[in-house]
Amino acid sequence: MKLPQKEMTAVSVGAEPRSGVPETNFNVISLPDAHAKSKDYFYTVDAETLLTTTLPPIRFVVGELLPQGLHILAGSSKIGKSWMVLWWCLQIARGEPVWTFPTEKGTVLYLCLEDSFTRIQDRLFDFTSEAPSNLHFATMANTLGEGLETQIENFIREHDDTKLIVIDTLQYIRPVSRDANAYANDYRDMRQLKNIADEHRIAVLLVHHFRKEKDADSVNRISGTNGISGGVDTNFTLSRDHRSGGQAMMECVGRDIAFRQLQIAFDTETHIWNLVSDSVTEKPQPSDNIIFLLCEYLKCVQSFCGTATELADAVQHHSGEKIRPNVLAKKLVRFADELSSYGIRCDRNRTHERKEILLEYDCVGCVCNDGKTGSGSVSDLPTQPSQPTRGIENSDDNAARLGRSLSLERQASHPAIRRTQLARGAAPDPKVRVTSAEVTGTLTRAAHLAGGTSSPACPLQPPAGLGTKGGAYEE
Repeated sequence: MKLPQKEMTAVSVGAEPRSGVPETNFNVISLPDAHAKSKDYFYTVDAETLLTTTLPPIRFVVGELLPQGLHILAGSSKIGKSWMVLWWCLQIARGEPVWTFPTEKGTVLYLCLEDSFTRIQDRLFDFTSEAPSNLHFATMANTLGEGLETQIENFIREHDDTKLIVIDTLQYIRPVSRDANAYANDYRDMRQLKNIADEHRIAVLLVHHFRKEKDADSVNRISGTNGISGGVDTNFTLSRDHRSGGQAMMECVGRDIAFRQLQIAFDTETHIWNLVSDSVTEKPQPSDNIIFLLCEYLKCVQSFCGTATELADAVQHHSGEKIRPNVLAKKLVRFADELSSYGIRCDRNRTHERKEILLEYDCVGCVCNDGKTGSGSVSDLPTQPSQPTRGIENSDDNAARLGRSLSLERQASHPAIRRTQLARGAAPDPKVRVTSAEVTGTLTRAAHLAGGTSSPACPLQPPAGLGTKGGAYEE
């Protein structure tokens, strides 16, 4: 088959390179210029800088299951590994769930080096008659150190929304080594692939085999030395008690995921591995109670500008729970991605006089009260005990009254809080600044206007699952 002129790294019929989705800007810890080109220095980051710098979160191509990095799927020969990864590739390219796990839609490259295009076509027809154009296949590839890295780099450059690359199988892309140290060879090969995955923040999945010897620990059954299983981020092992049996156990062991055992069953008609049971039965909960308190506070005031001490005082005044400023500042860094999912953007501004934290709440695209986002429904949202919400029922009318009331007040002392904008779409007025006590008083007056109680509770419901201790929000 002649390769298209525009695509020299994989066969891409009818596919066009896609522009990447813009991501949130994160800080980068860079090497000092004086040491940038020197190999005589260590590249170090002090602990204080590390704890106060917002870094990119780990990207999950398949939620809770397949993060960015290098991974191995190992199992006995002809057990059904290729069927599984082909279905995974299809689901990720479509942006559809893998079993109960959500996926991040993007371009996928499947190096099916043991197959022909005819076999892949037949298998695709078993899955679907409408395959996406962002799923690419190649049946030939160079080996490590002999051009494979360049091929992968070229593909990613042409498809900058690449999320997953599958190499089936690992042995096909490994060069013949004359080095007597097998462990060093294995670890070196894993490191080369891992460097690519880490640099581009994608997932690279290697399909590999079991050794013949039995072992109680399935990771020890992966063929090769510990340089392979130890050099990757995640080990997926697929085991069957009997080759003729339809069910198998998939064990997931990794650095960035929780250990889990997935009982799966192969459907001989659809050729899809179906999930039977998951050892992790508890639904994931949000990370920290301080995040709930902060979200509830921002839901009311919409934006904030001030120091960590001022923010801690404001959240404490709103929730009644004492929060240490240094703890709050570090949690803003640690849970920046989670806050973003709730529609809260966090920035920092440093002046000669003080360090300011800038927070802004925008519910567009975030998890709202009805458990939905602008792009689709969100189910099984985590819950947090909280106090029942009373007071304002007609939030739109009272939000307008509240906004007008706040616009007449001015800040007499810190913390500095920008104008409350409960009416969605209202543009912020940076000139109007009020204190947290003034916000609470205005909320109380607004609650009286609505015939509610004098409780300073937020008049709008916080995002689903967000609240304070002591009860549960009523829908």
